[in-house]
Amino acid sequence: MKKQRAFTLIEMLVVLAILGLLISIVLVSIGGAGAKARDARRIADLDSIRKALLLYNHDKEDWIEFGDDCNAGFSGSGNGFFNFEGEYSLPPFPTFYYPKSMSSCLADGGYMKAEIIDPSGDRVCSSATGNCYMKYNSYSLGVVSEVYLYAKLETGPKGDENKDTTNNTPCNTCDTIYGMNYYLRVK
Repeated sequence: MKKQRAFTLIEMLVVLAILGLLISIVLVSIGGAGAKARDARRIADLDSIRKALLLYNHDKEDWIEFGDDCNAGFSGSGNGFFNFEGEYSLPPFPTFYYPKSMSSCLADGGYMKAEIIDPSGDRVCSSATGNCYMKYNSYSLGVVSEVYLYAKLETGPKGDENKDTTNNTPCNTCDTIYGMNYYLRVK
């Protein structure tokens, strides 16, 4: 009678430990890829929004601001959450009203194919939860002098031109209040 050779318990445990280690390495690397992909989309989205704003400005000679056809953004100013429409409350501040979203204004006008929304689906930002896009105009003597777009990258800012602070931009506190860590200058 031949004796059959089988794996010992120790050999089986070693194989399971190696497999567990390999699976955990693969899962960690896959998890980071999703965040990088969403951030790449955010950067590409801001560039598309920038191009749409440049086209809008070329046709309308304004940057979605007070008194224009869009009446979009915070109180119709063209500032604030890019995709939000309706009432928004952020205690201890009063309730804010957004008559129309800037994104729908650009899409309705044919400057974008469709609304561009953050990959998370959020339309309102906070430093604690969610991601969204924001736009702010800076004025000098009643005329828009600078226009910035903002996003919150999951993997952090990239490059020297995108610092982790929004100081010296029209929304000085976007980094501390809403967690923005990437901005793009449009004008």
